[in-house]
Amino acid sequence: MDRKIVEFLITGTGINEITRTLHVGKNRIRELRRKAEEAGYIGAYGQRGEVALPPYPERVFPDPADKRSLKSSDAGELLDPHRAWMEDRLSPTSAVINKKCLFFQHYAL
Repeated sequence: MDRKIVEFLITGTGINEITRTLHVGKNRIRELRRKAEEAGYIGAYGQRGEVALPPYPERVFPDPADKRSLKSSDAGELLDPHRAWMEDRLSPTSAVINKKCLFFQHYAL
């Protein structure tokens, strides 16, 4: 949807026309216009900018950083020194898991 809005802005379509055509809010269009001007897709007076839009499958603007993934919990900080040990124990090729599987296979018969 961002690409379509930026394409409309490049062609000089007004905000009211875009809101009616695409059923989006004016604040979203204003925010995308600001981003497009910063990225160079749109010039100062709404004309085509120096930078061309990327080809279709690529995003027009990069995804914002997910702030939740940057935070770590208290428990996560306590477990980080032991992460390698836990991953080793939980991996399917772990010796501990293989011994238990063999044990259960032997007595399950």
